[in-house]
Amino acid sequence: MSEIELHQELLERIKPYGKHNIFTAKYEVDENGVVKGISPNAKWTAMAFEGYADGEGRFIRVPKGDIIVLILDDEDNEFLPVISFLTREEARKLANELLRFVDYEEYKWLVRTGVCPKCGDDLIADDGVAICDNCNVKYYLIENDESTDFDVEEVDLNEDSLKDGEI
Repeated sequence: MSEIELHQELLERIKPYGKHNIFTAKYEVDENGVVKGISPNAKWTAMAFEGYADGEGRFIRVPKGDIIVLILDDEDNEFLPVISFLTREEARKLANELLRFVDYEEYKWLVRTGVCPKCGDDLIADDGVAICDNCNVKYYLIENDESTDFDVEEVDLNEDSLKDGEI
């Protein structure tokens, strides 16, 4: 199934929600459209979508099903101001991006040891270049001027262009 077909199917299954939802009913919105009043204790969480019944979405914290939901949970206000529905592939890409920012050394270690940080498959490596056939991504190991360490550049072979930022 193509990515477009996956998105169409996802949209059908999450009705009446849209792909990305921002709810402001419990908050003040200023003249610039900025939402005021979300608790600083609000937390991002991932859940599974079980469906829609009795006028509300059914979300569970058990990782099952194939629709992953990224939710901003404002427990102090008993409200979910942001709900985004992700396919498994989108969730993998987001997890990969977060790993790069949270633990870049772990990300680099995965690539250097021949494991794709996106999907966990073995990489095909040769002379400073590693390719994941599953994700269709090429990783370049680039010598770092400051040490014997390496940086990693990632190229999506489907897009044939470098991703933004130093990877």
